[in-house]
Amino acid sequence: MSSFTKEDQALQLKDEGNKALREGRWGDALMSYSNGLKLLNELAIDNDPLEAVTSSAAEVSLGRPALTSGARKSPVGIAIRSNMAMVYMKTKMEFEAIDMCTQILDDDPGNAKIIARRGKSNHTLATGKNKHLTVAERKVYAKYAEDDYLLCLDILSRKGELDRASSKMKKEVEEDLHAIRTTDESWYTRVFEKMSGKHDGKAMQSGLLEYLLQRLTPLGEHKRIPMSSMKEEMLALRLLASLEIKVSKTPIQDDQVEGETEYVDGQEKGREILNSILTVVAQAPFCLYPATGSSQRRPPITIHMLAFFLRTCLTDKFLDKIGLKEFCAEHTSHIISEREAYAIATHGYAEVEDAHNPNHGHGKSFAQSSQGPCMPCTFRLTREGKRDLAAGLQQSCHFGVIEWQAWCLNRLIEGIDDGRLSVVDAIL
Repeated sequence: MSSFTKEDQALQLKDEGNKALREGRWGDALMSYSNGLKLLNELAIDNDPLEAVTSSAAEVSLGRPALTSGARKSPVGIAIRSNMAMVYMKTKMEFEAIDMCTQILDDDPGNAKIIARRGKSNHTLATGKNKHLTVAERKVYAKYAEDDYLLCLDILSRKGELDRASSKMKKEVEEDLHAIRTTDESWYTRVFEKMSGKHDGKAMQSGLLEYLLQRLTPLGEHKRIPMSSMKEEMLALRLLASLEIKVSKTPIQDDQVEGETEYVDGQEKGREILNSILTVVAQAPFCLYPATGSSQRRPPITIHMLAFFLRTCLTDKFLDKIGLKEFCAEHTSHIISEREAYAIATHGYAEVEDAHNPNHGHGKSFAQSSQGPCMPCTFRLTREGKRDLAAGLQQSCHFGVIEWQAWCLNRLIEGIDDGRLSVVDAIL
């Protein structure tokens, strides 16, 4: 009876730890999990007093309980340690997460979920913000991550038909594998220089790089907002991003010394192009948007407003004349890929979508998200299939939210949902 009670208590502690994990109470989660493992230890010893307690130096140094073989290999014990690894991942303790995952795999070598988590932790060490890692060390962790992802996919491929959770994990691992494989050599150097503070005075210094260094998880292209319908937004994003790039590197012409580079101020050219655009659209009836340089500019230019101007007010001949596309490609393509530009323009990241979940108090309709506006919620609702665009447009006009109005008109002009709702119908 006592053995049953200890097992029941261990399961209860696991559930308490899971609840704390979901709520972000990391310390409480670890305490519940550790106490659950202690009870599993006692249970195993009660069942077999001669069972030896095994412990690694890492377990002792991290304050984790030494575990019996029975406690380590029990399904509850594996589940608890798996969730402890997740806590370490959430609290940026990647080395501890890798150590825990490796110990679990010693007892359960075919556990695809744990292999994926170890791969993710190695991936974070390769591309994350640990300023103590060298370029060479980052590349090693990148190789470890790739190996784990491949092993995980191999195990899943041999399972036959996958359930919903396994299918989701497979998709995430495939995306992470693609990301780690497409990380070019210069990426590790840029991250290392940024984290270590070793700059040559000519490197890019911007909030954009800080954003990209977070290595958020892109959701990928969505059929309701395909990349082809977002080309103006992606171009606007690149132009506004160029204003953050103090200096960008461009190759010298072929008739000069091969391999040498020169440094060109991208901000000045970006301001010049933006000023040309706003000077054109600031003429009636767009007098609310004076050219850059005005201290009274209301509202400030944003991605969706600029995209609206590009889409409706400016000709291809004019854009060619100011060299917008060539400039953006030259000064931002080495920092922002097309995939990243699309993800940023659509707020298309798993972490962003999770943070703007209705369970966290965020909007459930365009009529709600348009009042702020909350653009991450707006794109989440778009991906979810919400169709109350007219109600959102009405609310954005009522509250004077020009950014959302520009977004809505852009989507309608691009024929969202196969043009079922026209601009005129939405306004009326």
